[in-house]
Amino acid sequence: MLSCPVCMKPIVLENKRYCCENNHSFDIAKKGYVNLLLNQSSKVHGDDKTMALSRREFLSSGHYKPLADYICNCFAGYISIADIGCGECYYTKAIYDFLKNCKIVGIDISKSIIEAATLRTKNTDINLVVAGGSRLPLSDNSCDGILSVFAPVFETEFSRVLSENGKFVRVVAGVNHLAQLKNAVYEKPVLNGEPQTELDGFEIIKSHNLIFDFTANNIELKNLFTMTPYYYKTSISDKQKLDLIDSLTVTADFVITEYKKR
Repeated sequence: MLSCPVCMKPIVLENKRYCCENNHSFDIAKKGYVNLLLNQSSKVHGDDKTMALSRREFLSSGHYKPLADYICNCFAGYISIADIGCGECYYTKAIYDFLKNCKIVGIDISKSIIEAATLRTKNTDINLVVAGGSRLPLSDNSCDGILSVFAPVFETEFSRVLSENGKFVRVVAGVNHLAQLKNAVYEKPVLNGEPQTELDGFEIIKSHNLIFDFTANNIELKNLFTMTPYYYKTSISDKQKLDLIDSLTVTADFVITEYKKR
């Protein structure tokens, strides 16, 4: 599945490094992932360590298991899957455990997130890659399944790497996602807009609204809030409102759309 980010030729694992026929090579990090991001500037790409830790702690609580179960069933019988914008691989690992025998790669632009993913995917053969979605280090038509959960979509690249009969599953927030959490933090909370499901180059197979409630304790609520984009856009005084809440029942509202290539 993996290809060289420089010349796009296939890469193979040799002595703890990936190499292509043009002698471009990429070392496996001590933690077990490979960095195929060509722009290695000092700029922090993607989510930082704080968000990575909060996401790992919250998802480990199991509150989003209904979403993981739904995603797994979407890929029943598939053998080569790329989770693009994989985060710390909660859903990637769930698919791996569900399918038993599959090739699966988790790709994220954040090095911190991928390092966190190595903890969840330890003792598996899930390939973890630091790379951006606008230039995926994946061979043409190499994936029969693509997953994107709360991550940017790059239609041209997704279409290139997805096989002719493959499926692309996208998860975005529904209108009422985390509404109670917003009400607890903000004086004038704003609900999400209706998600746009149409994508260039793809045809919708079906779209489903998965809605369920869960009750989170104080620590889980803080982790949930910290793993969202709201965390860095919220004042300290509003964040401190969560200190006063022992537990809260929150609505999870996901829009899950399945696509095939046109």
